[in-house]
Amino acid sequence: MDQDLTPEIVRLAYRLFVGRDPESEQMVQHALTYGSVERLRAAFLRSPEFRGICQSELRLTVPSPPPAVTPPAPAPAPAMARVPLDAPPLHVEWDAEPAAAAALLAHVRETWTRLGIEQPHWSVLSSEQFRPDRIAGNEATFFASGANDVAQLVGILRRQGIAPAALPRAFEFGCGIGRVTSHLAATFREITVCDVSASHMAMAQEQVYEAGARNVTFRLVDSGRFVDSGRLVDSGEFGMVAPFDLWFSRIVLQHNPPPIIAMILRRAFALLAPGGYAVFQLPTYAAGYGFRIADYLAGLGAEGQIEMHILPQQIVLQLARDGGCETMEVLADSSAGPSSNWNSSVFVVRKRLAGS
Repeated sequence: MDQDLTPEIVRLAYRLFVGRDPESEQMVQHALTYGSVERLRAAFLRSPEFRGICQSELRLTVPSPPPAVTPPAPAPAPAMARVPLDAPPLHVEWDAEPAAAAALLAHVRETWTRLGIEQPHWSVLSSEQFRPDRIAGNEATFFASGANDVAQLVGILRRQGIAPAALPRAFEFGCGIGRVTSHLAATFREITVCDVSASHMAMAQEQVYEAGARNVTFRLVDSGRFVDSGRLVDSGEFGMVAPFDLWFSRIVLQHNPPPIIAMILRRAFALLAPGGYAVFQLPTYAAGYGFRIADYLAGLGAEGQIEMHILPQQIVLQLARDGGCETMEVLADSSAGPSSNWNSSVFVVRKRLAGS
């Protein structure tokens, strides 16, 4: 019988198979998505890192020549296995009728409002140290982690030749309890944030105020006034009511069903100012994933759980084009889970200038 995984088992597996501790708590959480010890063991056994260790140990049994005067540079650490290039296509319905779209968003709101009440920190970063019974000693670490998100964002923009000062009106989609918000407020002149959960947003407002930021505007995601427009459904405001120069979102879109992700992106691209940038993380493939709107709505239970969803990359690129944007970069990302099961990317999108 499969044995359930725990963070302690994951850490022990790292030490047993590859002789080291996990790179971060985030990688521990990624490994937990395998669901059982048996599947985790199989993932380690087929990983290039484990195989490289085995080959090195075998070479130790063979006499080796004297070392050269200048030893060769060490080889880079082998990467974990990734979703194969010939992975099968997935069936993902991402275009919902207005009534279905409203039901999907209502489910997301109910789930995250409950999580914000019961375990707000853990719902944002799912590490055991951020559970309610342990957060008192780890809250400073939790909020400090947002600085890394902003540093990565600034680095991505710098590679595009853009400084934060050139994007004065920033928008954070999915602020949670403010883990990243105060760091964004210290970097950009104006920051507007939104969230679907009133319980999360109340904590974010308190956190940002205590951090001394006074340039942040909070908006709760609206209830979704969806209008049928041909084949696609035009979304409501999703908390976005005025143009912005930068749209940023990380580890947020993946918790929304595909039709909601598409509507959020469509709204964001529409309000992105000419010359502005959208930088957002989103999984685009998950082994075995499928989404049928009717089946999903029929299976909704009373107890909300943290869900993981995708939107295929070709749909993301299509939405960007339709919104008058060009995709500047698509960067590999590990936020969604083990790379052998998930493809997650950071998209860097620029709104075309008028007339271009």
